[in-house]
Amino acid sequence: MRGVVLSGVFSITWFLALFVLLPVGVAGEGSATIRIGWKFAAATAAAVLALGVFYGLIQLGMLDI
Repeated sequence: MRGVVLSGVFSITWFLALFVLLPVGVAGEGSATIRIGWKFAAATAAAVLALGVFYGLIQLGMLDI
């Protein structure tokens, strides 16, 4: 069960971070330079950080799943 919960936390936070980062740097139609690779990397880093915090709280006994 713990693996399912942790993978769910990672997936949800990754998509949330990606949707927050997608509009960053979009100035208007036609003049936008979208660096999608950077946005994927930043979303992955944010999701790994959130997963680490979540897992740490579980290990410390502050969260019970």
